Amino acid sequence: MSWSVPAARIGGVTIRIHAFLLVTIVIVLIRAAWHTGSDSFPLGPRPAGWFLAALILVVTIHELVTVLVSRRLGGHMPEVVLQPLGGLDDGVLPPGWRRAVITALVGPLSAITISVTVAVVILISTGGAVAPNPFSPVSGLYSVEVASSPWLEPIYILGAVATVVAGVNLLPAPPFRGRILFEAVLRPQMGTTAARRMTRRLGVLTVTVLLIVGLLGLWLLPVLVGAMCAASLHRGRRQAAVETAVFRGESWPDDASYPPSNPDPDPMLDLRTDALVDQEEAAAEGDRKNREALKSGRADREAAAREETELDRVLEKIATDGLDSLDRRERRLLARATERRREDP
Repeated sequence: MSWSVPAARIGGVTIRIHAFLLVTIVIVLIRAAWHTGSDSFPLGPRPAGWFLAALILVVTIHELVTVLVSRRLGGHMPEVVLQPLGGLDDGVLPPGWRRAVITALVGPLSAITISVTVAVVILISTGGAVAPNPFSPVSGLYSVEVASSPWLEPIYILGAVATVVAGVNLLPAPPFRGRILFEAVLRPQMGTTAARRMTRRLGVLTVTVLLIVGLLGLWLLPVLVGAMCAASLHRGRRQAAVETAVFRGESWPDDASYPPSNPDPDPMLDLRTDALVDQEEAAAEGDRKNREALKSGRADREAAAREETELDRVLEKIATDGLDSLDRRERRLLARATERRREDP
C-alpha cells in the first residue's frame, strides 16, 4: 500500500493512515496556531482540534462500513486507508455491478446519516435559530447559539465534516466512490473494459475542473481534492501498465515507457463475462433458497411429529382420567387437532 503507514488492526482489518491525511493534519494545526480571527482560515486552535477529531472519526466510520459491507457481499478488502476525505484505492469489489453499486453507496450514506442526525440535533437545540446549510457547512459555526455552547460547537463541526465527506466521495474520480458507482452503472451497457476507460476519462475531466476552480478562486479544498485524484489516477495507470506487461509476458515497465493497451477490445467479451457472473450469482441464490426450503420443511416435519406425540399423550390422559383432567394448554392442542381433521378428513 503506497504512501501510507499502518496504524492499528481491528477485527482482522488493518487500518493505515495515508500521507495526504498526515499532511492535512499538519497544515490544519499550523494554520490554527497562526489564526488571528481576521484571516481567511475559519478555525482557531480549539475548533481545529474538534475538526481533526471529527474528520478522523467520520472517515474511519465511512471506510469501515464500506469494508464490512463489501466483505458481506463477497468482496475482499483486508485494509482500510484513512485519507483526508475518505477514498478507496485497493481491494477487490464484490462480483456483479449491483453489489459494486451497494459497496460504493454505503460509505457516503453513513456520512449522510451522521450529517442529518447532527442537523436534527442542532435544529432542536437552537429552536430552529440555526439551520445547517449543506452547501456552506461552516456558515453557522460562529453563530451566537453555537459559539456560546460548549457541546454544540463540536457537534456542528462533526455534521459539517460528514457533509463534506459524503459530497466529495460522490465525485466520479479515484479514489472516491463516485468512480465505482459510475463504472458499475456503465458496465452492463458497454462492458468492463469500455466502462473503465470512460470512467478514467471522466476522472481526468474531474481533476481538471477541480484544479481550475481551486486555482482561479484561491480555494484550497478543490486543489487538495484534485491532487488526491491526480495521484490516484497516476497510480491506477501504473497498475494497469504492470498488469498488461505481466499478462503479455513483456518486461517490467519503467516510468517513461508503458506497454500499449489494446486499442479495440471486444466489448461483447466483457458483456458475456458479466452475464456469466450474473448467472452464477442467480444459481448460488437458487441453491441457497433450496437449502432454506429443505431446512424449513425438515423443521416443520419435526414440529408435526412432536405435536403428534403430545396429542397421543393427551388422548391417553383423557382415556385414563377423563376430559376434565386436561389443562388449558392441552385443551388448545386438542382443539387444534380436531379443527385440522375437520378441514382435512
